Amino acid sequence: MAPVSDSEFEELVRSALDELPSDVLDDLKNVAIVVSDRGVEHHAYGLYSGKTVKRQNIAANQAFVADQISIFRDTLVRDFGREPDRLRAEVRRVVRHEVAHHLGFDEAGVRRLGL
Repeated sequence: MAPVSDSEFEELVRSALDELPSDVLDDLKNVAIVVSDRGVEHHAYGLYSGKTVKRQNIAANQAFVADQISIFRDTLVRDFGREPDRLRAEVRRVVRHEVAHHLGFDEAGVRRLGL
């Protein structure tokens, strides 16, 4: 398989987001979705940083904190890039995993969701 281009990988992320229900997409309207090559540094496929939806509602009067979901292209392509269907499935799983964190699920809760 030829290496996955940046635009092809970004399309995988967009497709995974497009599959989410509209109410979840509404919850993501102020969340930056970033494709990054810092996965090796973080030992991860994705990372959520910010306040969960629940914490945002509690802390509505506090200073703005940017929410961000990072999807790490380098580690995903390294581990799954030779199998296009597997890469697509893993990107989808990682996107959903990080979105679940934004919605308030801790790591145990995300795992119970099968993500």
